[in-house]
Amino acid sequence: MVRGPRQFPQGAATGRTAYSLVEVILVLAVLVLLGMLLLPGVGSMLRQSDQRDGREALARVVERARGLAIANGRTVRLSYEVETRTFVVSGDTVVRLPLPAGVDMELLPLTGTGFVLRGGMLAEGSGLGHVRFFSDGTCDPFRARVRSERMPSRLLVADPWTCALSFLRGEAG
Repeated sequence: MVRGPRQFPQGAATGRTAYSLVEVILVLAVLVLLGMLLLPGVGSMLRQSDQRDGREALARVVERARGLAIANGRTVRLSYEVETRTFVVSGDTVVRLPLPAGVDMELLPLTGTGFVLRGGMLAEGSGLGHVRFFSDGTCDPFRARVRSERMPSRLLVADPWTCALSFLRGEAG
């Protein structure tokens, strides 16, 4: 049997209706349970969107640099300025493309150049100054480490023939 709001006796207040404290607490408990069920899913979606943001930003920059090299018939250089978190595409003109907020990037050579201990963690010794994109649509082989505030770092590798990016084996997730 479903009941509506309780009626106060005529002598009390002014004939207003209200819900009992038990009914209000029950509704709040149901809302809290729903929130607890939905929040883990929202967190994983946010982490995946961070990962996509970094990867998509790098993919757009690589595609732009490759397109400029093919269109102009000249070699184009792509570099990353750590201080300003900006990609710089240099060819006939210079194009600056900033990264999305909360995402950081590092260009690395395809083969490791040695490792150093930084902050108690093993890290690659040196980054790559720039990547060249050639007029035939190919590029220097390189890797990129994408970091995000809410995501562990991911390592992407570029195919030197097509400049397509993919996760390094064991890094997808």
